Amino acid sequence: MPCQGPVELRSDGRIKSCTLAREHTIAGYLLPAGTSVHFDEAGKVTSCVLGKRATLEGFDLIPGSKVMFNNNRAHFYKLVEAAVIRGVELPAGATVFFWTPKFWESEVPGCWDCWLPKPVLIQGILCQSLNDGCGHIFYPSGRIRAVKLKGDQDIDGVPCTSSSNPFRMGMRSLFYGLDTNAWFHENGHLAQGWVARDCTIKGRNFKEGDIVRLTPDGSLDPAATTLGAQSRRDDKRTPPNSYISGSPNSRGAGKKTITEGE
Repeated sequence: MPCQGPVELRSDGRIKSCTLAREHTIAGYLLPAGTSVHFDEAGKVTSCVLGKRATLEGFDLIPGSKVMFNNNRAHFYKLVEAAVIRGVELPAGATVFFWTPKFWESEVPGCWDCWLPKPVLIQGILCQSLNDGCGHIFYPSGRIRAVKLKGDQDIDGVPCTSSSNPFRMGMRSLFYGLDTNAWFHENGHLAQGWVARDCTIKGRNFKEGDIVRLTPDGSLDPAATTLGAQSRRDDKRTPPNSYISGSPNSRGAGKKTITEGE
């Protein structure tokens, strides 16, 4: 490995950390000169700080970006300054995940997600701050796929909420998990919303706490399985009786937490 400056070694002689003297491929990624790289005891990359601009997992990263790895694959990085990521304006401090769990990839390949340090208006939707869970999910194009709403919002004629307050929304808020997100078709129209108040949509009456599904052209889609439930088949907890029969649920579906050095 082409190194420059001090090299930190483990007791068995393996490299713990070093700085690349020239462009070099590690774990399948072409990393630029000046990049500091850290390895675990098994020799897998845990993190790196880019010495120059580089492209990882299809994302263009600026110099100084600290990238965290999981099992030798670039997992996420935190923006050191505000930036436009695939057409999405994100603030400094946002955590961008290069790839989503496999059950998301199986539905829509190439999706990515992020956590926000503060509420941000994205594509006309006010997204709340997040620092855990699956985050706000985007299509590969950068269009919103599913976001946790900041407050109640009317979207395509549907009063939507992401409230997890059981005093307001009842015990369903503990089971619906990702179904409380506002989900979107890639054309930008609402695909699914958790109804914020009693209302009439397309001639049909809905109660607060109902889940409404729309087709890409805006028509009601009452027969469809809720989007969040489709991605939580491995959780066997029993949902409330009001939930769609046979649709597994999980409040913590897709949940992830990160620690320094993950």
